[in-house]
Amino acid sequence: MNKNINKTLSEDEQTKEDMKQLAIARLRTIPSNFQISVGGDGSVSRDEAIENIMSDSKLGNELINIQLEFLRDMAGGDLYKYE
Repeated sequence: MNKNINKTLSEDEQTKEDMKQLAIARLRTIPSNFQISVGGDGSVSRDEAIENIMSDSKLGNELINIQLEFLRDMAGGDLYKYE
């Protein structure tokens, strides 16, 4: 990320931007022809999901939250627990 941009963002704005970039980077790892379904909002392509994140739409924010929840669960070992 451009360091000049970082200097002009508040800490909260920088955190939000970092979360957006992390979610976008994770989405870019999936094939472009995959469809992503989020609850009752229907399905979107990988590129549409990225556009929603970049535009700060309601769906984009939900996609960010889903990506962060997955990473938290993975880091906490919740994805690997056998009950």
